Amino acid sequence: MSVVKLLANVELGRAGKNIGISTGLPVIDTVIYGIQRKFLYVVGADTSGGKTSFVNDAYVYNLLKNAQGKKINILYYSFEMEASILFAKLLSRYIYDTYAEIITYEEILSLKTSLTDEHYRIIQESLPWLKELETHLFIYDKALPPKGIYATCKQWLEKFGVFEKIDDHREQYVLDDPEHFLEVIVDHIGSNWALFKVI
Repeated sequence: MSVVKLLANVELGRAGKNIGISTGLPVIDTVIYGIQRKFLYVVGADTSGGKTSFVNDAYVYNLLKNAQGKKINILYYSFEMEASILFAKLLSRYIYDTYAEIITYEEILSLKTSLTDEHYRIIQESLPWLKELETHLFIYDKALPPKGIYATCKQWLEKFGVFEKIDDHREQYVLDDPEHFLEVIVDHIGSNWALFKVI
């Protein structure tokens, strides 16, 4: 059976199906072959070491930016910040990428000073991108116990496929569209870890 799977993967590779989606970081892409389906990624660093910023840039922003027409949906458990801040940070990244203008999330949310008219205009022009982002990214920003994560994740996955029973204790997940990229991010699972799985 393993040889059959290997040969099937060889054929998928020849058809270009095994090429990962770029993280936007070429050196990392050469090591992990881009963002791959069916991989589990764990990011560890000290507190305030940039784990969330790295994950948001490489595995959310650049995953969607570099998808080249692939269907992608992301379930994001954000136990560190509320959804509006996460969206503001992603918007800040998009604005820099698109307008070469630095507008921090603090400025977007007017946490220190009121947003300028010019920056407000740029945000308004960015709304179509933000609304498109929201169709791909679903965020849970309230604390959940492990059983709550399991239940909500399974409910979300059922939008895109079915769970088939293997035996009394096991089931397998089958996507409706085998080309669909699904990613689940848990930020964070401990004080120094972020975990995510690409399905």
